[in-house]
Amino acid sequence: YLGGEAVAEAAVDLLLGKVNPCGKLAETWPLRVEDTPCYEQFGYRAPLVQDVEYRESIYVGYRYYETFRVPVRYEFGYGLSYTTFLYENLRVIREKGKWVASCSVSNRGKMAGKETVQLYVKNSQGDMIRPAIELRGFQKIFLEPGETKEISFTLTERDFSVFDTEQNAFVCVEGEYDICMGASVRDIRLGETIRVEGQIPMRGQKEKLPSYFPGSGEPFAPTREDFVALYGRELSHFTNPQRGSFTMKNSLRQLAQVSTEGKVALWIAERVGRLMTLGKPKNDPEVMMMIEGICDGNMDSVVNQSNGLVKYRWMKQLIEKANR
Repeated sequence: YLGGEAVAEAAVDLLLGKVNPCGKLAETWPLRVEDTPCYEQFGYRAPLVQDVEYRESIYVGYRYYETFRVPVRYEFGYGLSYTTFLYENLRVIREKGKWVASCSVSNRGKMAGKETVQLYVKNSQGDMIRPAIELRGFQKIFLEPGETKEISFTLTERDFSVFDTEQNAFVCVEGEYDICMGASVRDIRLGETIRVEGQIPMRGQKEKLPSYFPGSGEPFAPTREDFVALYGRELSHFTNPQRGSFTMKNSLRQLAQVSTEGKVALWIAERVGRLMTLGKPKNDPEVMMMIEGICDGNMDSVVNQSNGLVKYRWMKQLIEKANR
């Protein structure tokens, strides 16, 4: 896992106990690819279309798995150690418009080691779209056997806020929040509930998740109509540009729809792509990526990645002709 060239030596040292493992996962490992929130919209499952919709919205990574209670193989923040760490004495104190959360961590084993203490906030469950829990801080500390250290985190109103599109600013949401200290997002050791006064009142308690979010472990696959209902308006949709509006951000394939010169350039580009990958079948992923990048990528990117083979002025001339 991202070990680099020294991964073998590091693995030997870890397995033989010469050093104590102390890494934590910075993402969630799902049980299967079907459990990922973007499974229906990306990759081989999704149709080859020009629209790519980020339908998982704000529910990316652990925010999805925790909010919708999806079983996982290894959760966000998970890690191993040859020693054990004890969390005690959580305190949350209000100080000058901020909150200071602190606790003590002790090494109860026989081997020195590092622990990454993670601070999470379980959000107030009001009538709005937000993750159930969010990471708000972490600290990595080294402890000798029997040693205890105290750590603290500072929270502000921003840590309890959502972005209000009407005010074009982050606004604090009032309600009750759980301040949680843990070794991972699913290994919470300490917690305390606080009351936060904010600019947005909590608009009622959710009895259950909206119907378009399964919330029971099934793959998360909302339809386009679900998100229209969620946002209260139609989603933006990709449309091909018209004559007079082409720029270097368009592709050769788009120019070919309205321009004879564009068709010729596209024909040349496809064959140049094949020449660059001679000896490989057309359905080889590297070949497909090469040709699609040239034909469907932004023309400025094609110029930049051609190492001088494709001239900027050529593309500009194609654009001018297409726009006329």
